[in-house]
Order: sequence, then C-alpha cells, then structure tokens
Amino acid sequence: MGAFEPYRPDEAVLTAIEIPMRIMVGTESAPFFAETARWLADRVNVELERLPGGHTPYFDRPEEMAETIRPLLKVLSGQPV
Repeated sequence: MGAFEPYRPDEAVLTAIEIPMRIMVGTESAPFFAETARWLADRVNVELERLPGGHTPYFDRPEEMAETIRPLLKVLSGQPV
C-alpha cells in the first residue's frame, strides 16, 4: 500500500462519531485489511464483523453483504428491524 500504510486517522475524531456504523472485513481478505479493520473497530467501539469472501464482498458475495447491512440500514431509515 505504500504511502497509505503509515496513515492513522485522528483517534479523537473517530471516537466523537455519533452515527451508527459497522466495521466489516472479508474472511479471505489480506491480513493487512483485517488488522486495519480491527484497529478501526476498536477505536469506534463496535464489533468487527467478518463477511465471507475477500476484500470486495459487494462483488464476491453481494447477497451475504446485503443481509449483513440490511438491519443497520433499516435502523438508519427508521424502519422496524
């Protein structure tokens, strides 16, 4: 990843985010992505969710990804889960 590897977002900004979010990583993603996702999930205090497939589940496993994010989208849109 070159120039992106040393980048770290401001932790104070991350912890101040008040909107619901999910941090996901593919079970077949490169270890770098899993490590980054874990770091981010820890900072924003959410569970790290593992999806089947690689780094691009919206291409590799779109149905599984949709099932994973659908409850969050319902909450955000005010629909019952």
